[in-house]
Amino acid sequence: MNTFNTVTVPPKLDYEQCVRADKLMEFLRLSRRLNDDHISGRINELVAQTRSHPEQRERISLAGENQAIQLKHAWDERDNILEYCEQQAKETLPDESVQVIKSSVDPRIDPYNARTLAVMSENEKILDWTRRERRIEEICRDNLIEAVENKWPDLGKFLR
Repeated sequence: MNTFNTVTVPPKLDYEQCVRADKLMEFLRLSRRLNDDHISGRINELVAQTRSHPEQRERISLAGENQAIQLKHAWDERDNILEYCEQQAKETLPDESVQVIKSSVDPRIDPYNARTLAVMSENEKILDWTRRERRIEEICRDNLIEAVENKWPDLGKFLR
């Protein structure tokens, strides 16, 4: 059986990491790729082994549960990153989170620059990217659980 030990080390978290989220988002993508994207193949291998070696069903079942535990651990790591950044943004969120800036340029010279612009604060940007990442996580997990349930119903229920 080909098992992958996909351990991803979460980056050190601080407020600046949440503001400059490119490294965190890259970690989240890498974690999804290394953990979530390969679980279906691993489950297929285990299901095939169960069919070809029914006498080893208990050992294979434990291997499947181990895969699910590793996956849930990766999900928890990603959730912790998103929760940390959301918490940091909410704790320091000013009363006026979106600033309105009026340009001082004459509209006859530069009509596009003369318009009123809404500028998001750093904290609003953090909340925005964490919302997007949470939605991605939700979609990936729902699709993955559905695929696993179709192949191994008990394991799919464990992931829920």
